[in-house]
Amino acid sequence: MKKILKKTPTELFESYKRILKSMNVFTRRFVFVVSIFFFSVALGFYTAQTSTIWTEDVVNLLAQNYTDLLGKSSTELCLYIFFNNISVSLMIIALFFLFGIAPISALLSNGVMIGVVISYSLSKIGIASVFLALVPHGIFEIPAFFIATALSLHLSGRFVDYLHKKRKTFKKDISFALRIIMFVIIPLLFVAAIIETFLTPFLVS
Repeated sequence: MKKILKKTPTELFESYKRILKSMNVFTRRFVFVVSIFFFSVALGFYTAQTSTIWTEDVVNLLAQNYTDLLGKSSTELCLYIFFNNISVSLMIIALFFLFGIAPISALLSNGVMIGVVISYSLSKIGIASVFLALVPHGIFEIPAFFIATALSLHLSGRFVDYLHKKRKTFKKDISFALRIIMFVIIPLLFVAAIIETFLTPFLVS
């Protein structure tokens, strides 16, 4: 931390670029994650179109999960969204030792739910409102989850190599993951939480 504070803005920018460039090691996994996500969104959307009763049950269940948020201030809501998304991302990454089962399952379920919500919302509030409700914060939040999932899959591969003694240590991979979490995932989720709390309601209304 002291080294970071001593750096000039230019040095910090160059360091940040190196961190972003280092993510090239899991580019293929990132593309795979994105593909799986959009497939699951399409699956959820199609299923919602063909099963109205099931769709309403899912939407009602999701709505019940947010009843506790009613009455919270904007700041409390922002912090809740931020820390909830961080906890989900950290859980996805921490479960790398399950060799992709947990992150892919979470990705599929979330994608299906998003597809269902989009389908349901289109019939209720229209395409413009759905776009404004999801896209402004989603362009930061969804990539953060993509990166977390791809990183988890990357760690799984490296962990397997370590177990098979193809790698001498796993510490460097953990350090790499921590840098991605601190300097990429958390900032993306922070911006997303602010937009979702303070800008999205204004845009939709």
